[in-house]
Amino acid sequence: MKKTLFSFSLCFIALLLLTTCRTDEGIDTLSEVENITAKPYVKKSPWSEDEEFIKQAQAVFLEHADLDFISENYGEVYWDYATSFTSSRRMELWIPTVKGGEITSYM
Repeated sequence: MKKTLFSFSLCFIALLLLTTCRTDEGIDTLSEVENITAKPYVKKSPWSEDEEFIKQAQAVFLEHADLDFISENYGEVYWDYATSFTSSRRMELWIPTVKGGEITSYM
């Protein structure tokens, strides 16, 4: 009985931690910003990122992308949490999209 109760309590605490990790402190304030897609990049990622690459990618994206289409179908692009990856052949960039105050996908 004690072992079952302990396992149940441990699972409950793990679930509680997972749901609190899902809600980021910056996501709650997104509704206050009118257009986060065009907002200048400010690094909020805890990892070391190639900031110059992210800024260049943002400039090209804002110049060529149909922002209304992306906003309607995917949400606003949240550049502050963009994550860059370097592999042997190429640079990769993941950018979260936010719709309704929640991260819906990555580009």
